[in-house]
Order: sequence, then structure tokens, then C-alpha cells
Amino acid sequence: MIVEAFMGTKQGLVKLSPKREVFEIGTKFGLNKSQLMVLGIVTLITGFLFLLPATFNAGNFLIFSIILFAMCYKLEIKNLSEFTREVPFFAMNLMMLYMQYPLQDVKER
Repeated sequence: MIVEAFMGTKQGLVKLSPKREVFEIGTKFGLNKSQLMVLGIVTLITGFLFLLPATFNAGNFLIFSIILFAMCYKLEIKNLSEFTREVPFFAMNLMMLYMQYPLQDVKER
């Protein structure tokens, strides 16, 4: 769970950075700079949503849809190597959805 939150936050910050290579990757998918910024903000928010039990599923579904969006576009441009890099993250989100919030059964003393 902490790994998911860290990865979501890291990816959000990367998408918000003004680096040229990030913008070039986004333009390959047909995204302009403002759309890439919105995607970065949503990804950054999902990194924080993982940490709270009330918003865990919402954050997981958001990141799940972002990964699915990326996978579809990578298939559309016929980039199978990039597509296969997304498969473990897709599977990890499916596993997180199946397992639910891991700390909900912890009792307070």
C-alpha cells in the first residue's frame, strides 16, 4: 500500500515537471501540455487517496483507470514493450482492489 502511494505521488510529480521528454511522451499519446498537467494532478491525488480507508477504493479505481488509459494508448500506437511494462502495475492494482484496505481490521488500544 505504501509502495502504491509512493509510486502514485512520484508519477504525479513527474507528469507535472516541465521536462521536455515527459512532454514528448505525452504528445505521442495525443495529449497537450494542459491535459498532461491534469493527468499529473489526478495521479498525484491518487497517491494520497491510497492512505485513507475511506478513499482507498476511489484512489485505486482512479489509478486503475489511468493505467488502463495508458495501456490502451500504448496498444494504439503499437508500442508493445511499453505496454508490457504497464501490465505488472495493472495486476498490482487488481490485487489491491481484491485485498481491500489492509489496515481496516487493526484495533486501536
